[in-house]
Amino acid sequence: MARTSLLLLGFLLVSLPVWSGPAETTGLIAHLPRNGETPGWKAEGAPQSFSGEDLYLLIDGGAELFHEYGFVQVATQSYQDPERHTLSLEIYQMRDAEAAFGIYSLRTGKSGRLLPVGSECRLEDYYLNFWQGEFLVTVTGLDTSPQTLAGLEILARAAASTLPGKNPRPALTASLPQEGLDQAGVKFIRGNLALNNLYSFDTRDIFGLDRAVMGQYPGASLFIIAYPDAAALNKKMAAISGSLQNNKRFHGFAEKEGRLSFLDSQNRIILAAPCGSNLAIAISRTDPGSLPDLETLLSQTCSDKPAK
Repeated sequence: MARTSLLLLGFLLVSLPVWSGPAETTGLIAHLPRNGETPGWKAEGAPQSFSGEDLYLLIDGGAELFHEYGFVQVATQSYQDPERHTLSLEIYQMRDAEAAFGIYSLRTGKSGRLLPVGSECRLEDYYLNFWQGEFLVTVTGLDTSPQTLAGLEILARAAASTLPGKNPRPALTASLPQEGLDQAGVKFIRGNLALNNLYSFDTRDIFGLDRAVMGQYPGASLFIIAYPDAAALNKKMAAISGSLQNNKRFHGFAEKEGRLSFLDSQNRIILAAPCGSNLAIAISRTDPGSLPDLETLLSQTCSDKPAK
C-alpha cells in the first residue's frame, strides 16, 4: 500500500504544471533596475509580468490600444526611497520599434521637457515616458517633489542602460512637411482606435488602416495614411469617399483636381488627396480663410517623395 501511495504521489508531481516564477516567465524582468543600480532607490515588493490578454489586469481600460499597436509583454516594479517616496516602473515590449514609438507618441503631449534618455524621452508632471528599440518605458510617481522628479530620471536611465538598440522615428514620419511642424505633436498610428483618439472619421475602419502618421501645424492637422502602392490607394478611394459622404458628421462635399474637400460638424475644412501611395488629409480650424493654407500644406506633402 505504501509503495502504491508513493507511486501515485510521484505520478501527481510529474503531471502537475510547475510554476517557474516570473523571472523565467518573461525575460523583461531581467531589464528591471536592481538595487545598487538606482542610487537612493530600492525595489519594493516582487516584480510582476503580464503578457497577452493579461495586460487587462494591469491597465484595464487602456489595454485595447496597446494590443492594436502590437503588445507582447510588460514587466513592472515599485521602488521607494528612504523618505518613502514611491515610484512605479513599467517596461512594455511591443512587436517592433514602430509600435513602441507609436504608443509613446500617444502617451506623451506637448508639455514637459525632453530628456536625453533612450531614443526619445519626455518628462511631464510626475511621470515620464521613453521608447528605445521595441520597448516603451513608463515611470510614474505620486507627486512633483524634487526627490520624485530626480527619481524618475534615475530609474529611467537605469532601465535604458539594460535595453538594446536605439532607433530613429518611423520612416513614414518623414512624409510630414517639416516647415511649421510641431515635433512634439507627431503621432504614429497603427489602427482605427488610435486614429479615433486623434480625430474620428468613422467608428468603422473606412481607410483599411495599417500605418499612418499625424502632424500638427499652426491652425491645421495633417494625417498621412500609407498604402502598399498607388494602385492599392486608388482602388480604395471610391469606398473612402462614399463612406465619408454617407456620414452625417460631414457635409459640403466638392471635388476639384483630384482633391476632395468637405466640412465636419464643427465646420472645420477638410481636404483629402492621394499623394503617390499615401492618402493626405488636412484638417483646419473653423477659420474659412485657412483654406489656402490647407492647400499649400497638401501641395508640400505631395511634392515630397512619400516615405515608406
